[in-house]
Amino acid sequence: MSVLLWVVTRLVGAVVVGGVFLVLAYSVILPAIVKTGYRLSKEGLELDRFKLTGGEQASGSEDAVYYAALYDCRKAVTKITGSVPDAVYWMIGIYDSRLQRIPGGHLNDATVEVTEGGQFHLVIQSLPGNLSNTLECRRHRTGLIIYRVFLPVDKDQVAPPTIQRIPIK
Repeated sequence: MSVLLWVVTRLVGAVVVGGVFLVLAYSVILPAIVKTGYRLSKEGLELDRFKLTGGEQASGSEDAVYYAALYDCRKAVTKITGSVPDAVYWMIGIYDSRLQRIPGGHLNDATVEVTEGGQFHLVIQSLPGNLSNTLECRRHRTGLIIYRVFLPVDKDQVAPPTIQRIPIK
């Protein structure tokens, strides 16, 4: 009986320690790795511009162009402006610091309103807005913006959108 008790206590201890490690990895380590990967570069912080990523490293496909940047809804509304790419499909979405999709945080070429000049204008804010081109970060105050362009006519002609931060008063 004492051998069985010894095994059970060690097993319970291992499960508890494993659970604590899993929670720590998911809630602390993974977000830090994701943010650091997109934030740091030779130029410094990547908060105010898109960084080119993609190819086989990002999606397993060389038929896509990916740009990524950080957003922060705590003290500002983020405005994104860009030219509509000549491609089969494109989309822009926001993700939390664990790269989890945020509901209400994605727009694509079929849902974005485009000006006559071929420009799109998006807003990222924490509260629901009345604008059709609004991405809602809700309780995820910081995270990533990912701009995907699939099957562009010319990959080198896909320009990154611009970011403007408007402080909240």
